[in-house]
Amino acid sequence: MIVSFSSGESSDSDDDSNSGQLSVWIGNDDGEVFVVNSTERVRTRARERVARLTYPVTAITAVAGYVFVATAKRSWELDSPTTINHSLTKPILAMCQVGRRLVLASGPQIHALDTEGSVWE
Repeated sequence: MIVSFSSGESSDSDDDSNSGQLSVWIGNDDGEVFVVNSTERVRTRARERVARLTYPVTAITAVAGYVFVATAKRSWELDSPTTINHSLTKPILAMCQVGRRLVLASGPQIHALDTEGSVWE
């Protein structure tokens, strides 16, 4: 699943280039996704949820202005999602950016996605 920083799915504070603030995306086993600014105090802030998913969030990473979210099952229930199909048999447990690629771990295998064309390599 991909969410654009400017898609409106999250608060205006997601645009790090203008404000100088960093945003942290947090996903949990309950399928909740939150965005927190680095300058905000989490304990005193009301919890602002970006999404509520059916399945646990297993990994989140940002690449080229988009946030990639992996869930325990291949589903995302927002109004305008971009789903990237794959044939992985195990959940995605880790993702990171390497150049223009999103590298991810699924079971004992490593896979790469070209983020410019959303094509598996």
